Amino acid sequence: MATADSEEEQVSTARQALRTVTELPRGRPNRDMSAVGLVMLALLVVVLLPVLPVIALVWLLAKGLESLRPQ
Repeated sequence: MATADSEEEQVSTARQALRTVTELPRGRPNRDMSAVGLVMLALLVVVLLPVLPVIALVWLLAKGLESLRPQ
């Protein structure tokens, strides 16, 4: 019977340790981080929008040169 008591002590010790862990956060929206994400998206669009025609021109030139190369 001594082993049963020690096993119960270990289980109760484990349960006490679990009580010290903070509760997991519930799924809820975080408006501050959403605002930061929207600002980053806006900055990305502002930076990439003027560069988009250059990227398209380089891509078209690459495709044109690729079609001119002998197979």
